[in-house]
Amino acid sequence: MTSIRPIGTALQVALDVAVKGGSTRSIVAGVRPPTAGYAVSLANHEHTVSLAGVSKRNGYVLGATANYAQRHAAILAQPGHYLGAWLDGETLYLDVTQVVPERAVALRLGAERNQLAVFDLGAGEEIKVGGDVTAEAA
Repeated sequence: MTSIRPIGTALQVALDVAVKGGSTRSIVAGVRPPTAGYAVSLANHEHTVSLAGVSKRNGYVLGATANYAQRHAAILAQPGHYLGAWLDGETLYLDVTQVVPERAVALRLGAERNQLAVFDLGAGEEIKVGGDVTAEAA
């Protein structure tokens, strides 16, 4: 039986966001975070949270991440899906992430899904795609 851990994963993700600015982790117990490939958001699962003026920012990020992980646990538990989170200025982005091995495929998917960027997990850098994610789908 597969064990899912949305709250435990949310804690790890929130710590990663505080220390590294972002994270990609599975809520399925025993699945290691990917270290290579390109992270692309699953369409219609993006959520943004404004952190402007928020005191106790780390706790707020944890709460938002835990809430998102619980609400999307069914899709996050599917093979190849990860809880993605990252900061861009005063905005926290949360999503269901897919990791694809090829850069060209990731860029195509990112453009098709109107993503701002994809993330190169191996290089640890963002690759701008040029989308305009303005709606909060989740």
